[in-house]
Amino acid sequence: MLSDKEMDHLLSPSQDHVFRLNGNLDYWLGLRRRGERFQWVDGSSYNSSLEVLGNSECVYLADHKLRSEDCSKQLPYLCSKPQPHLY
Repeated sequence: MLSDKEMDHLLSPSQDHVFRLNGNLDYWLGLRRRGERFQWVDGSSYNSSLEVLGNSECVYLADHKLRSEDCSKQLPYLCSKPQPHLY
């Protein structure tokens, strides 16, 4: 799951190489519509100013934009690993 800050960074023009290297593939992001709001799979609220296009439940990344689609669409996932705990 990407944080809002990570999402903003990923979609910034400086990260264009991500899209070129991956052949402009679309990716699920772990973000879902809950009524009128969006929520990450860990339950945290989506607080980015980036607009999600479409009215479906699940959100994916396509062409530098966030779009929604039926969750049954077959796409790869963009994931992040949890931050390590410092003792």
